[in-house]
Amino acid sequence: MRILFIGDVVGRWGTAFLSQKLPALRRMWEPELTIVNGENAAEGNGILPATAAEIFSAGASVITLGNHALRRREIFDYLAQEEAIVRPANFRPEAPGRGWYTYDKPGLPPVTVVNLCGAVYMDCAWEEPFSALDSYLKSQLELELMETLDQFPGTVLWVSHDRGEVFRSCQRVCIIDGGQSQPVQDLSQLFHAPGTEAAARLSGCKNFADALPQGDEVYLPAWDLTLRCGRPVPPDTVRAGVRARFVRPAGGPGENTFPCAVARVVEDVFSTIVILRPEGAEPDAPPLRMELDKMIWRALPDRERITVQIAPRDILLFRH
Repeated sequence: MRILFIGDVVGRWGTAFLSQKLPALRRMWEPELTIVNGENAAEGNGILPATAAEIFSAGASVITLGNHALRRREIFDYLAQEEAIVRPANFRPEAPGRGWYTYDKPGLPPVTVVNLCGAVYMDCAWEEPFSALDSYLKSQLELELMETLDQFPGTVLWVSHDRGEVFRSCQRVCIIDGGQSQPVQDLSQLFHAPGTEAAARLSGCKNFADALPQGDEVYLPAWDLTLRCGRPVPPDTVRAGVRARFVRPAGGPGENTFPCAVARVVEDVFSTIVILRPEGAEPDAPPLRMELDKMIWRALPDRERITVQIAPRDILLFRH
């Protein structure tokens, strides 16, 4: 397969020169795929939608970008819509656009163009490039495996340590804990009523505490909290759990609301993780983890002491 790669196209004069010369180069070399680096094609640097359209019109199949990819805000929506313009894959995950594109033309083998930006001598805040490539390859492998298994008529045993992979690829799940398999359950049950603490942990639950049943309530001694569960609590309940996303700031007084001190704030990629200490908690009590959308956290008037709420349906109960 013959691939023609042009770069770096700089400024409006560079773009005009490319438009003039690329058609002749394509006739001469007859490439099946033409890639153009256009990260500095706009005047100054960066790229604009009109500039990208001109490069595509000249004959480019794919446009790659670089560290100046996001210099012009006008390109953000274009990156989100046009798959064949590829910014570096190791930019922060919330950056507009995508880091790879598969050129799939009838009669030719598909070619995936992956864009990675190096970090040496660069004033950058992006991921080390090879880790980003690992993430891409894993994603591609998972997609190809799912397509293959869709054609398989028999039963498939998929072994995984990745709950996201399980959620995307499986319908029923069997957790193995301490060398023993637990009962098979469907995907919805695993994430909403996992049944065992091991299953809850593997499905992403972070908050657990010892529990004492009290009718339709549960008492958590370590946090000195009594929470309503909205259902009878089995008398042999020994532990309770709640997912971090189900701990929410309270809008006012209400069921299962309680005050907490903020012990630590951790900024994750798409969310803010807040480590809380319920008032009245024992000195060695486990922390209570809350995960919020970044904008919700920033909008809170008091970020040192906060009253939170847990809906009864979101309390997980675990028995002997």
